[in-house]
Amino acid sequence: MPLQIGQSLNNRYRIVNLLGQGGFGAVYRAWDVNLQRPCALKENLETSPEAQHQFQREAFLLSKLSHPNLPRVTDYFFIPGQGQYLVMDFVEGEDLQEKLDRQGPLLEAQVLPWISQVCQALSYLHSQSPPVVHRDLKPSNIRITPDDKAMVVDFGIAKIYDPSLKTTIGARAVTPGYSPPEQYGQGTTDTRSDVYALGATLYTLLTGQKPLESVFRIASQPLTSPRQLNPAIAPSTESIILKAMELGPETRFQAISDLQNAITRPVGIPLSTEKVSQVSMLGTSTSPPVSLPITPATAPQSRSPWIWLGIGGALVAGCLLLVVTGAYFRSQSGPDPTARPTRTAKTQSGLPTSMPVIDTALPTTGIPDNPPATLPVSALPATVPATAPLPTNVPGTWRCSAR
Repeated sequence: MPLQIGQSLNNRYRIVNLLGQGGFGAVYRAWDVNLQRPCALKENLETSPEAQHQFQREAFLLSKLSHPNLPRVTDYFFIPGQGQYLVMDFVEGEDLQEKLDRQGPLLEAQVLPWISQVCQALSYLHSQSPPVVHRDLKPSNIRITPDDKAMVVDFGIAKIYDPSLKTTIGARAVTPGYSPPEQYGQGTTDTRSDVYALGATLYTLLTGQKPLESVFRIASQPLTSPRQLNPAIAPSTESIILKAMELGPETRFQAISDLQNAITRPVGIPLSTEKVSQVSMLGTSTSPPVSLPITPATAPQSRSPWIWLGIGGALVAGCLLLVVTGAYFRSQSGPDPTARPTRTAKTQSGLPTSMPVIDTALPTTGIPDNPPATLPVSALPATVPATAPLPTNVPGTWRCSAR
């Protein structure tokens, strides 16, 4: 029997109004006369000794939780022959079912940040030891505060996950459209059950329609795709919803954190901006990437032509200097009639085995004291990439080979 407005429970909580109810309980807004503040009071009408022990155990665990997207559990009590009660902070605002009824399908850009906050709260619940499974996620159990914060409420049927136990009492608390197949009958629920329910919640918020009940889908009735109901939904978001709502737990997202990552970085996202910019800066150069170890942080591609022009110009100037110096010394000493032509046979390294006439130590006479400022020797690289094309023949008397 529903509680009456003005009725007091446990000599402390006065009922203000009914917020919602189901087959095995209800949620009321109440007033804490001791602390003089509003609270939410969850009633569970299951009064068997087993249910009472389970509910009390869960209330003790929930009272230790602290998360910005979860209300605090502040009290628990049992009234023999009537029910058991969980007292939580009252969350101001509007739940998502109320928003949906008032506005119709909600915008994706508005909904996804809220769902991401719900994921954070669920990840916190699932990380407890043992994990806490909410087991009744739906739009009416997500409230949006005046400062746009999503709060997960209604912990009355939350269950501690025990893989050795089957779902018994909780199976009767299914919500058609949001409960996965394993929550019916004697199935075993775990944290992936919340993944299904959150995917179904997202389906409803974006399409305006509650999804087909999971057990009917097993009977070969296909789920209408979200984009068929609302073409404005992004394909990546649709794929997230459908994966979260897979009938088999093993084919869904295996953790709420996986679902959150998919929401914040949708399926099919292109290369990051950083990677795209690095690829575009390579230009159309035909040299293999390994021979051009240039990164945007040290040598932008736009400077590379000037570097190679400087290297090539320095090599040409060096060869011309050798030619002019050789001609100068020949004019001073004259030809040697006894000199025999010398072949410039190359070694495997490409350098001549003998250098005729010219001494490798160049005299300082005739060389400018101040080399041109446009070709500073220190600007040349210590090593030249092996694949860079460099001039091998310079017009004149002598051949200048370089690598």
